[in-house]
Amino acid sequence: MTGDLRAGLPIPADELRTFVLARAAALLDVPPQQVPADRPLADHGLDSISAVALVAEVEDLLHRELDSDLLWEYPTVDGLVAYLAGAHEPGTDAG
Repeated sequence: MTGDLRAGLPIPADELRTFVLARAAALLDVPPQQVPADRPLADHGLDSISAVALVAEVEDLLHRELDSDLLWEYPTVDGLVAYLAGAHEPGTDAG
């Protein structure tokens, strides 16, 4: 991954979580309430093209370059947000 995330998020982690849930839901064409944050997004139909699009949207929000395959390392919303907030090491997604 590029960029140093240890410098902190430009927004609170709970706002990032809400953003990721909303954007994932939009890509899946379901209400955000139907996207469990602790389950892999691929289990709900998020394909690789949509995953790359979601990561690009998170990049835009955070003003940081991220690896396009980040959702394969952190397949859940909670895992992704925890990683971006600095709570996880690569490959340790609880999801």
